[in-house]
Amino acid sequence: MSFHIVASGKSVNEENTILKVEFSKPFRLRGEWEVGIISSSIETKDPVMLWVICNVVDFTLVNNVPMQVVDIVPSGLKKNIKPAYVRGVKKTFSSINVEVRADYNSEASIKSDKDITCVLHFRKT
Repeated sequence: MSFHIVASGKSVNEENTILKVEFSKPFRLRGEWEVGIISSSIETKDPVMLWVICNVVDFTLVNNVPMQVVDIVPSGLKKNIKPAYVRGVKKTFSSINVEVRADYNSEASIKSDKDITCVLHFRKT
């Protein structure tokens, strides 16, 4: 059993790049679920690796700092053939926040005038 959620939006120069998806009815997940990024489209001026953080996944230690990292993806148009999955911790949610950062310890925004899209794949384990 699995499903996809598409988070998309535009980068704002003054703020972090946060993609928010809101649902009319809350999702209720039963059992254990994992989340991975199967596709992303994040155009930047220079090619960089981007940190994708989401509020529905489990915390991971990055340099002894707990973060809700889903994956580290390259900028540009990318389709993950073998995505990395992390454990989902929220069982009920009516919105998802996906944050894209250029570095894990800075909250600098991604400067791009194009739409940013991440496709999240939820699968039951």
